[in-house]
Amino acid sequence: MPYSILLVDDESAVREGIRSRTPWERYNFSVVGEAGNGIEALELVEDLHPDVVITDIRMPYLDGMDLIKEIRIAHPATTLVILSGYDEFTYAQQAMHYDVSEYVLKPVSVDDLCALLERLGNRLDQEIKRTQDQERLKEVYQQALPLIREKFLLSLLTTTQAASDQNLISKAREYGLDLDKDEFMVALIESDHLQNDPLQTLAMFEVVDEVCKKEEGSLVFQFENQVAIIFSANSHNQAHYDSVFKKQTYRKAEQVQAYLEKYNFPVVLGIGNQVHRPSAISQSYRQALRALNYSSCYPEQSLLFISDLESESPEEQPGVLQELQANVVLSVKQEMTNR
Repeated sequence: MPYSILLVDDESAVREGIRSRTPWERYNFSVVGEAGNGIEALELVEDLHPDVVITDIRMPYLDGMDLIKEIRIAHPATTLVILSGYDEFTYAQQAMHYDVSEYVLKPVSVDDLCALLERLGNRLDQEIKRTQDQERLKEVYQQALPLIREKFLLSLLTTTQAASDQNLISKAREYGLDLDKDEFMVALIESDHLQNDPLQTLAMFEVVDEVCKKEEGSLVFQFENQVAIIFSANSHNQAHYDSVFKKQTYRKAEQVQAYLEKYNFPVVLGIGNQVHRPSAISQSYRQALRALNYSSCYPEQSLLFISDLESESPEEQPGVLQELQANVVLSVKQEMTNR
């Protein structure tokens, strides 16, 4: 399909000469309209949406530079060409400011017009190709988005590098996630029976995801043979909200556990303490992981809250004592499993 051109010049003889002498079809162009002033040209641009506007500068009612300004605002993708008898630096400067593709001086020969159309055609072809590539990239990105989102969520749990809360919030927003909150708690769901059965793990994930979808503020994703949940909320600076959020999260965890039991998934849930920044989610994750390690010590319990198992400190500082404690618990768990 040929590229469409609108010719704008207040001299009808000039428009007629350009239109009749130029081999438009040879360069895949077609003149779809002509205008004798800027006002008329604007109306035609709105009606015809030409790919290219070739305009003179000095015209009645609305001159070429004002016309270009209006087109650039309303139709930023339109290719603009100035064809003028005025070789003035001021005009050239303005043309650059409005991203005019060509500034051609009159009088213009047929060879000049042919060379102009060849350049314009190549440029438009490249723009279309680039646009199509962008569309393809967007499509690929949308297909990959679930994996990108899951990788980001995993990084919230496992990262050891400090990241600013604002940076995490911005990145989450890019992936369609909302971390602009101040209440977070991580739950991990584990079942030894599903380690070698990915389909069962997926089925368990779908049950958990369906339960959590009933209320806002839960991010559910798979992590190896575990299913992770990041519960979140915004306190809106209400001092009493910590206890409210904790009770709500415990209730949600109990609902998840009840549904999993209903569908015959024997699981254990480990729940970490609440934290108040996106960058501290990994802290709650480590606590949830430690809670799971207590499952061998309390085999009759399927809900393990770290706050019931260990004394809570305002801000956990990983160190030698915590590492030693985790290793001891893990050793006990492994010894009891081997019996």
